[in-house]
Amino acid sequence: MGQPPFQALLAFHRVHRQGLTGKGVTIAVIDTGIYPHPDLINPGNRLVAFKDFVNRHTEPYDDNGHGTHCAGDAVSNGYSSNGTYIGPAPEPAAGNEGPEEGTIASPGISPRIITVGAISTRY
Repeated sequence: MGQPPFQALLAFHRVHRQGLTGKGVTIAVIDTGIYPHPDLINPGNRLVAFKDFVNRHTEPYDDNGHGTHCAGDAVSNGYSSNGTYIGPAPEPAAGNEGPEEGTIASPGISPRIITVGAISTRY
């Protein structure tokens, strides 16, 4: 059957065959939260920490879904899809900061890590 088109395009399988799987790497996803999705907690839970800066919840949740989506893009192990949808070999993530509380103005800059930035006018 082969790989889904997006995986063939991104060549994750070549990276994984070279042993670049993200093993031993910890990443931080600073976003809307994280839902304990099966691709992130099975067969072993890979969520090592959770912090809710908005509602002060202590257990992982994602009331928007975007944080879980980003985490899945980076580190999904394909558990729910029997290995069809697997994230690339993840790299650590960097934080961002904006000019005011609740804003993100510019992605972090580093040649060694993946950084993502976003802005919103809703705050």
